[in-house]
Amino acid sequence: MTPETLQKAYQALTAGRPDETLRMLEGGPPALPVLLLRGGALASLERHEEAVEAFERVLRLEPEQLDAAYNLAVCQQALGRFHAARRNLSLVLEKQPDNQQAMLTLSAVLSAMGYNEECEALLKRAIEFAPDEQRFRHNLAYLYYQSGRYDEAADILAKLIEGCPAQSKAIGLMGKIRMAQGQKRNDRALIEEAVALFDRGAELDPQSQEMRVDLGHALNALQDSVRALSLFEELARAAPDQLDVHQGMGMALLNLGRLEEARRCFEAATACDPEAAESQYSLAIVSLALADYETGSQKYEWRWRIKNAPRWQSRNAPLWDGSAIPEGRLLIWNEQGLGDELLHYGWIGRLQDRGLKVAVECDPRLVPLLARSFPDAQVFPKGDPRLLDLGRGAIAAQCPSGDLLLRARPWEAPPGQAGRYLESESERREAFKQRLAALHPGRKIGISWFSKGSSLGFGKSVPLDRWGGIFGGRDALFVNLQYGDSEAEFEAVCRANEAAHYCDPDLDRRDDIEGLCALIDSLDLVITVSNVTAHFAGALGKPCWVLLGPDPLWHWGRAGEAAPFYDSITALRASELGGWDGVLGAAVERL
Repeated sequence: MTPETLQKAYQALTAGRPDETLRMLEGGPPALPVLLLRGGALASLERHEEAVEAFERVLRLEPEQLDAAYNLAVCQQALGRFHAARRNLSLVLEKQPDNQQAMLTLSAVLSAMGYNEECEALLKRAIEFAPDEQRFRHNLAYLYYQSGRYDEAADILAKLIEGCPAQSKAIGLMGKIRMAQGQKRNDRALIEEAVALFDRGAELDPQSQEMRVDLGHALNALQDSVRALSLFEELARAAPDQLDVHQGMGMALLNLGRLEEARRCFEAATACDPEAAESQYSLAIVSLALADYETGSQKYEWRWRIKNAPRWQSRNAPLWDGSAIPEGRLLIWNEQGLGDELLHYGWIGRLQDRGLKVAVECDPRLVPLLARSFPDAQVFPKGDPRLLDLGRGAIAAQCPSGDLLLRARPWEAPPGQAGRYLESESERREAFKQRLAALHPGRKIGISWFSKGSSLGFGKSVPLDRWGGIFGGRDALFVNLQYGDSEAEFEAVCRANEAAHYCDPDLDRRDDIEGLCALIDSLDLVITVSNVTAHFAGALGKPCWVLLGPDPLWHWGRAGEAAPFYDSITALRASELGGWDGVLGAAVERL
């Protein structure tokens, strides 16, 4: 093959015409220049397996050909062969320790392998070697972001953005960090900052689909789902087979209460990738919300594979398949938050009715309450070493509490079977009744107005200063059930509305579960948002009104006033996001 042909093939490759390069090289000898050009063209076309073969042939001809070693590593990285890529990149850096591109690629490979300490050390050395190379600092920030070291990542990015305000990649990564921080801390201001960063990044790089997808996810987190839906619809027209776009559109529709449309979006996402755990889990949740419990309970298993998944806790017993257990006990262990845990324990009675003996490993705060409520069960605090001393055969099978949805099939229970299943401590309950009766002769109404649940809390909360119609002019004593630092706000709003009120100064409404249940059980009515207070009221069989948005958690049902798994709960539902005035107005009419 003539030097002129090789030169033209090289020019076609560098001009972005790899197909033309391959045509020129057809029939050429397996010489080193031909193989190098062929490998480069195949890599450009993402035909990585063939490119690997070409570069390996180069290295067999000339083992010290570092360009081939580097390009081979890049193809191996694309194929997920990280160990091989690491070996070849290390070979390049051994011969060319100042090869910045090899350092960058090796840092990405080490990060993908989970070798975070080695990756961090490499990037820090690279920064010392080339302090003006911003890509090293960006990669270090990304490593910190992936490791959950958000503050360190943000410090690096803030300096990068200050030095180059138009650096869209740094701005986008800063947006991801603020989004993660906001969801972790349930901090709306941080997510609003993320939206502003993504907006800015999208202006700087209008072609970046990733930036706009991230913007849509942040808008969904803020419950600004009308704008999110419009954005995802626009993205879908340009990329109809993009999984993230279908997922984001589905979440926007779910937030807007358009559940059937949301389900179709999640189905489209899973068609793009049947192993997409977030989309399969979303499909489970929307199916449950639509009362398609059979589909939802089957797909609920995907919860173990999503980001921020429950932690699997292995117990020395087989996983329960729902069959009879002739000897030994079924160990049910908690895997989720307190509200979900209470929901799941409401189905223990169905298991006991089937003749199953049950042991429960639960939040330590619940131990006395559950032991009293399920006297035939053995109840242990989470991590109790006594579980290891029960002896072989004492625990015949184990069941994560969320699996009770599938195994107990509570949706098949006859109407009226979702009543009281928790028993409060009688002495404290009666003491509260007497104390409240002495304070006011009217109805005793407990209230709770916010949720601190990660990522969902502010979307479920109703600011207390909007509750004036409920408080004003009532022959009632309002009792604070809100956990957290709520006393001052409760006192101020009640005084502003001239409402009789009580906040027990000695009750820890977060950690003294026995006391909180006794207080709830002494009341005539509970009015609350969707938080753990609602679950306690429902489990105690107390009349309770739950204030819900158009996209409530699946266990509250989709429509109507009934809550499928709590007979005593009345669901008051908003018709649109943020439509709390209508919900509060419905509560006022009932009062």
